[in-house]
Amino acid sequence: MATFKIGKAFLFSRHRKKVLSAGLLIAAAVFAVQPAQAQVALPLQDGLMPSPDFDYAPICKVRAQQRNLSYDWSKWDGGPVKSNLDDMLLDAQAYIGGTGNAPRDKVLARRMLEYLKNANYELAGRASHTLGRLMFDATSGSPDLGRGLALQDEAIARGFMEGATFLGRLYATGEVVPQDKLKGEKYLKMGAQNGDPDAALLLARLYRNNPELAPSEEAPQLLFNQAIDKLSQSLGAGECDVLTLFSGIYANEEFGLFNPQLSAKWLMAAAKAGNFVAVERLSQRYMIGDGVPVDRNKAVELLETAAARGHAGSRISLARLLLANLDLKDALPKATQALKQEAERGNVRAFELLAQISHGDFGGKPNYAAMVGYLEQAARNPVVDTDVLKQLGSAYASGTGTARNTEKAVDYLTRAVALGSDTAALELYQLMVDSSHNISKSVNPIAILRRAANNGLSEAMATLSDAYSCGIGVERNADIGRRWQERAAAGGNRPSLIAVAKQALTEQAGDDGKLMYFRNIRRAAALGDRRAMVLLSLAYRDGVGTNIDTREAGQWYEKALAAGQARGQALVLLARLQLSSENADKTNVKAAVDLLKDGLSSGDTSVRYDLAKLYLKGAAGLAPQPDEGIKLLVEAARLGHTASMIQLADLGVDAKKGGGRTADVWLGQAVDDGDIRAILKTAERAGDQKSRRTMFDLALKQPLCSAKDEVALADAISRDANYARQTRELVDRALASETDDASTLYQLANLLNDNKRGVLNPELALTTMVKSAEAGKVEAMRESGRMFLLSPHADPGKATQWLLAAVRAGDDGALKTLVEQLVGDEAPETSTNPIVVEALPALEDAAKGGSGNAIQALARVLSIMAKEDGAYSDKARVWMTKAAETGDGAAMVMVADAFATGTSGFPLSAADSTGWLARAAISGYPKAFEPYAIALQIGYGVPPDPQEAERWLGKAATITQ
Repeated sequence: MATFKIGKAFLFSRHRKKVLSAGLLIAAAVFAVQPAQAQVALPLQDGLMPSPDFDYAPICKVRAQQRNLSYDWSKWDGGPVKSNLDDMLLDAQAYIGGTGNAPRDKVLARRMLEYLKNANYELAGRASHTLGRLMFDATSGSPDLGRGLALQDEAIARGFMEGATFLGRLYATGEVVPQDKLKGEKYLKMGAQNGDPDAALLLARLYRNNPELAPSEEAPQLLFNQAIDKLSQSLGAGECDVLTLFSGIYANEEFGLFNPQLSAKWLMAAAKAGNFVAVERLSQRYMIGDGVPVDRNKAVELLETAAARGHAGSRISLARLLLANLDLKDALPKATQALKQEAERGNVRAFELLAQISHGDFGGKPNYAAMVGYLEQAARNPVVDTDVLKQLGSAYASGTGTARNTEKAVDYLTRAVALGSDTAALELYQLMVDSSHNISKSVNPIAILRRAANNGLSEAMATLSDAYSCGIGVERNADIGRRWQERAAAGGNRPSLIAVAKQALTEQAGDDGKLMYFRNIRRAAALGDRRAMVLLSLAYRDGVGTNIDTREAGQWYEKALAAGQARGQALVLLARLQLSSENADKTNVKAAVDLLKDGLSSGDTSVRYDLAKLYLKGAAGLAPQPDEGIKLLVEAARLGHTASMIQLADLGVDAKKGGGRTADVWLGQAVDDGDIRAILKTAERAGDQKSRRTMFDLALKQPLCSAKDEVALADAISRDANYARQTRELVDRALASETDDASTLYQLANLLNDNKRGVLNPELALTTMVKSAEAGKVEAMRESGRMFLLSPHADPGKATQWLLAAVRAGDDGALKTLVEQLVGDEAPETSTNPIVVEALPALEDAAKGGSGNAIQALARVLSIMAKEDGAYSDKARVWMTKAAETGDGAAMVMVADAFATGTSGFPLSAADSTGWLARAAISGYPKAFEPYAIALQIGYGVPPDPQEAERWLGKAATITQ
């Protein structure tokens, strides 16, 4: 294989090809159009290459880096041009790059070049070449690959050989067009023979990689030498743009000359000579330490100097660098200032970045009105980025930073869809299916969504999954919904990856489910999802689906909390994890509050909502701060957080506390946003049937995507006979969804068990109630137990099982039912009662746990059981005494009775009996007043005291009356 030599042998490797060729093309434009001038003898190194240590500034041709327009061509009507066509060509090039006083306008540049290429003009070939290159650029209008190739051939025919080099590179590398090495060789030969050093270098590379094409072994070396010689001549003639090309040669290993330090020296020489491209590249080198020491301040200083001299590209580069390094001093204000200077020139990219800053993407305080203003200015450009149109559509749809305007929203989104934006198609679908917007649906929303999904947009796949899972615009089909969700996850949709991961953890037993969980979480985290980063950190910490790795756990935790737009998501999840602990104490609460406070600057509405809830209710170690909580809710509600709006409505805020809006206004906004909870709450508050039905009708138009919402709506409308059919349909949908949400199942079971709702089904009611109980709903455990006590499903064993489960969970209602089953009027005797064996130990466990109600219940049960079976006497005495000592009046009277009769393990003792009656009466237990008075009157266990007896009888009489 051929090697290239400059004074000594150098290896010619295959690495970093694209970097070199791009640099060569930049330089090639210089050689083809500049007139020759006197050569300056240059110092050479290695026998052929010039030295970067030479001061080239004095010999460089003076270039107008920021040439102003000769005419405002936006006013040109396309008619004959009487001015200098050279100026017109230079102006067209200015519009392409957006330099001087020319705003970037590639569409206008295309019109000008079309005119120039058809004119009787010596540089018409250059116009054809430049126009042909624009045909490959989607930002200049509709791209046209075929015409772009034809225009390059036209340029060649007119003697402009850069077209040959351009086509040679495309065919040789297979970029844009199918690779055709023979065509590539043909065109590169034409360029090299015409003296284009870029073509010579590209042809040398082609021959090196494909020696069978080379006419001789020496051909690659000869072409390389030819190119270097030509470049050196151009440099000697004052063409100092070549300096960056020499830097590019040393910046990669293409010709075996890889030397980052020497490459940086060439950039320094070019920068000193006033080359702004070199300044930008050198700035990038200082940022990463490529051939120079890492010096971020130096990188900023270089771009600031270039920007101060009026170079538009340097201002944008400076802004981008500062926004990527916000820890630098005054980074955000400096970036904003540079972008505003560019915005004054009409630079579309400046408007786009200013809109992102105004949105708060870089940590500053959001200014949504300014964001919309910048986006509007960017949208006025003839060629506008589809993302700008989509963001404007979103802003007008939601009323963010501007008045809500559905017509404008649809217009901007439709324009973006027409330009091929799948994300805009997704947004337009969501707008069209939102019943709060009255939009004429000339196009099927699902068709718009499916097109975006079929084009590979994972977000559209996820939304299509929801549509099928919920029956929005299509017939409900959970299986199809699941398949689209899996496709979305495979396509990299982060929420879908997390959902699929959690499903694997719950649906697949053992290590397989954990491994699938880990893999999907890891992929979502790698794609930048902050919540997944937190979950991945926990997986590494706990060894879920992987080995325990504290180092990885720490790194992912740090990534989750790194500065950035979505940082708030990680903070909210971490705060909720702190509070979800069964033993959450003031330490956990403080940690959660600190996390949420840290996230306030992120603009995340969930941060404000979660912190507001803590402030409103208080928690362990945190005193309630209702005013602060309401303030945070108002902030979140203003940003469109509907749960905050509903909370403000529940709190009944007035206009002063509600940020200028009353509780009813906030509730109305949540209704306008289509929130089902807000609609049902408004229906509940309605003062007449007509208003209530209006809300019911609105609720039925909403896309209900969860069994929870379906059951809530069914529960609300089931009390109105006019909605019997809709109630049945909603209940059927909820049952078909096979939800595992315990609260939803409990509400659904109660609905099915109510004979006044039109959906009575005792069999399904019991099955659903048991599912809710199995999912952990304590109330459902109690009700399941009670339902198993009744025919036709009577099953004492299951009844006891669920009642005991509820008792263990601390449910007093279940405790009461259980006591009735043990010792109630209809309960069988202890010896024949089938539930005694299981129930009594459970009651004892609950009592030992310190539950006052359980102690009293156990005491009552044992007192009766001891009378039937003396074996329970000792236990009865112990627990009856404990119950009495808790201060419960009924328990005290029960102990007094036991002492009076000598039962339930207590000895016969009049004194003890009256003593406990006295304690019960003095504690204020009314049922002890009369017995205590009688004991005092007859002197039972105490000396007679008629006067005191009369006083207590009077109290008893008062209570009776």
